[in-house]
Amino acid sequence: FKGKYHLYIAISAAVVLFLLLRKDIKISRIIKIAISTFCIALVLFVSVYTILPNIIAGDTSSVDMMTGIRFSVKHFFHYLFCPFITSNEYFNNPCYLGMDMGLKTVLNPFYRLFQWIYGDGKYFDPIISLWPTVDLVGNTGNVGGIFSETVLNIGYAASLIYIFLIGCLVYFFFYKTIFKGKRVVTSIYLIGMFMVCFFCNYFSLLPNLECFIICYLVDVIFLDNRIKMGKYKLITKKKRWIFRV
Repeated sequence: FKGKYHLYIAISAAVVLFLLLRKDIKISRIIKIAISTFCIALVLFVSVYTILPNIIAGDTSSVDMMTGIRFSVKHFFHYLFCPFITSNEYFNNPCYLGMDMGLKTVLNPFYRLFQWIYGDGKYFDPIISLWPTVDLVGNTGNVGGIFSETVLNIGYAASLIYIFLIGCLVYFFFYKTIFKGKRVVTSIYLIGMFMVCFFCNYFSLLPNLECFIICYLVDVIFLDNRIKMGKYKLITKKKRWIFRV
């Protein structure tokens, strides 16, 4: 099953929106939300990765279901902790395929648009080809989080500039939401996507750029004027976040 990251970005964005709508944010509540989000993510992963495909394929026996569920749970934790292990290898191999290939990878959405405009049907594949071993059994992984993956592709100096620009982009829309009450959907989508970037550099994927553009259009066309007219309430500059244990 491909495209699982859309599900997790949506869950993270929903959590961000929930926190923005709260007047008081308690640390204990944040911990509860984090645990709940983890459980929901695990259940959805197992459902989408195993249960639904088995039902569609007709493999509904208890043995097939339990075998698939055990595999999907193991797969979930494998990919959850994989970035923390592979990062060491990635940090030790900066710009491993050269700057040209690295820039095509981290700027893949724009490069693919360039290929589409000029009719180049051989689209560049941004998948990392370096698969470090992540356990004693010999399993491998090719995800390392936004920091180590960026270093792997374009080196330390260029990765600092790249991540700084992404941070500026996220904060720009966050500022618009908190202090102006605008670009709410775009803001929570970007923050949600950045939250799950511990797993992979999702800013290098074209579908996420498409979602970003859609969110921006929804804000500009539908939501900004409604929030300005007071139909929705958000925490703004006058209602600062309050952290309590």
